[in-house]
Amino acid sequence: MNIYLFLKKGEAKGVLCKSIKVKPLNEDNFKLYGQLIKKPERSPDAEVDTHNWWNNVANLPAEDSIGVGILQVKHRDFTVTKLEQHSRTAEMLVSLKGNSILVVGKESLDNRRIERMEAFYLNSNQIIILNVDILHFVPFPLEDEAIYAVVFRSKTPDDDLEFIEFKEDINLVL
Repeated sequence: MNIYLFLKKGEAKGVLCKSIKVKPLNEDNFKLYGQLIKKPERSPDAEVDTHNWWNNVANLPAEDSIGVGILQVKHRDFTVTKLEQHSRTAEMLVSLKGNSILVVGKESLDNRRIERMEAFYLNSNQIIILNVDILHFVPFPLEDEAIYAVVFRSKTPDDDLEFIEFKEDINLVL
């Protein structure tokens, strides 16, 4: 097993893995990283002739105003070279087109190592919220491209975007 080192804030860190097996995404296996949003099994909060409404299905924590961006991801090798992290906002991914693979990770409580990394199939009908501080990167589309609406704190790209680059690549196993 190889040790993959990357630098963050001047410290060397390591993660013990050579590859990551991609698995289906469901509420149970994703709860460490965030929320899977789906139609609730409970009765609607409002039920009228034209629609049903469920309020507060999920919450998106952020320090101030929320922005919506569009992310178009292009097909590439299933190799993880870096991850990103936001410490001031959660992040919602709403699939608009295509199926993808999402790689996520969690740092140890002392932020000195990656405690866990996993990869999930993110289907075109799934919406997720990544918790604050979850390591992730743009999804790997299974077709030529995938398109997402990305919802997070509006200033995130300017002041809350930290990258972690690996010295060696990590391969995804389908």
